[in-house]
Amino acid sequence: MPVYSGNYSMKKFNKIKCFSYVFTVILALGFVLTACEKPAVTLTTPESVNGFKLNTFVQIDSYTSVSKNTLTEALNLCDYYENIFSRTKEDSELSKVNSNQTTSISKEMYELVSAGLEYAALSNGAFDITIGSVSRLWDFTAESPKVPDSGRIAEALTHVDYTRVSVSDNGDGTYSISKPCGITESS
Repeated sequence: MPVYSGNYSMKKFNKIKCFSYVFTVILALGFVLTACEKPAVTLTTPESVNGFKLNTFVQIDSYTSVSKNTLTEALNLCDYYENIFSRTKEDSELSKVNSNQTTSISKEMYELVSAGLEYAALSNGAFDITIGSVSRLWDFTAESPKVPDSGRIAEALTHVDYTRVSVSDNGDGTYSISKPCGITESS
């Protein structure tokens, strides 16, 4: 059995002592830093706003300390996007594009149509942003929606072709769209 000098034991003791000090300081810092952190407030009854937006009932609930104004701003974003993308609102940007009232589009419309065209290409047309001429035949908002006859569906399908829609970034902060038929409606 080897014999160790007392000097070696003292070195070992000093290392352990140094490690203990460092560990204690790190642990103390951890407690101090987490004690300074403001705990998240969790409400038992949520702050809530709601309204009829985007052709459906929308409700936004928050179980944290978010103000009602912040929730209202989030709900108002629904109005903002509905004014751009609604196919049922006559004065929306999409309705104006579909009725050939404009070829100038917003950045939001440009980005969404660009993404839609990309997904259409990736899916070989299984996802097609021009399907509106077919889907509107069901009239989902009617009291008694009915399945349309196959002749009407076949005729509407002649208007479905994402390759006939293109969007352009004009390079000056403006965007445009070219389409022989509507994005979600036939012309």
